[in-house]
Amino acid sequence: GGGAVRAAGEGSDSDSDGRRFRHKKRSGRMVRERHKGKTDVRNGRHTSANTGGFAGSARAAVAELRVQLRSGTFVMNAARFGLFCAMAWSMNSIFFSILRVYDAQHEGGGSVT
Repeated sequence: GGGAVRAAGEGSDSDSDGRRFRHKKRSGRMVRERHKGKTDVRNGRHTSANTGGFAGSARAAVAELRVQLRSGTFVMNAARFGLFCAMAWSMNSIFFSILRVYDAQHEGGGSVT
């Protein structure tokens, strides 16, 4: 015994099925890795943004590339860049072919060859 006295309307059936106290959702791996200065869970080392010098920044860049390769963001960004280049090339080709047709019509008397 010795339980706390409940106010009126507080003791509902939802207390019995364990949903009364809600826990905060834990953030995913991507969010945890984004936080700087936290301990790396996989191998227990302390990660820091300021590792010092070119070698440290190169190591950090390689580690970030590995994380992006694992999560697929590097591949998605590469695909986006490739699609952007293909679209820009296509638009350039369309634009210049329209200009060529327009110039041929106005200079040559209307025949397109």
